[in-house]
Amino acid sequence: MTRRHLIQLLLLALLLLWMLYLGVGQLTYQKHRAVQAAEDLLDCTLMADKIKTLRSRPTLATERERLSDEITGLVERAAQSAGLGADIVRISHEPAQRIGDSVYREKPTRVTVRKSRLRQLVTMLHTLTRGDHGLRTQTLRLSPNRPDDNADSWDAEFVVTYLIYDPPTNTK
Repeated sequence: MTRRHLIQLLLLALLLLWMLYLGVGQLTYQKHRAVQAAEDLLDCTLMADKIKTLRSRPTLATERERLSDEITGLVERAAQSAGLGADIVRISHEPAQRIGDSVYREKPTRVTVRKSRLRQLVTMLHTLTRGDHGLRTQTLRLSPNRPDDNADSWDAEFVVTYLIYDPPTNTK
């Protein structure tokens, strides 16, 4: 073998070693990226599950004050489902009040019901406060009707509220 052939073989071997080094480096880099992609997929899956869980929870606060007709409609539908259609005497909407120094305002609606059964009242309140309406019962006042009336006949006044997300604006 001549010296020229030996140099060519040596150069060819060096070239093959260099290509092997580059190939191993590329494989290592791709393996690292695949592991990173699997971790990112796991993170995204966990975040998507958390979003689904949070979406299924009741709404904490609305971004705007609802129209009085919206709340009145909710109260009337809940009363109908409880069998209290004509027993509602009054639905009065009160102004929203800021809750301390928070970014929330609370909007109360006072409802007065006459001569109803406890079961109907509980059904109505349960219907109003479940789901994603964001309504909560703030107060409930029950008073029995006269003794000569039906023993299971009650007058009720309750306040349902919902939160409005409304950060105070700094006007300077």
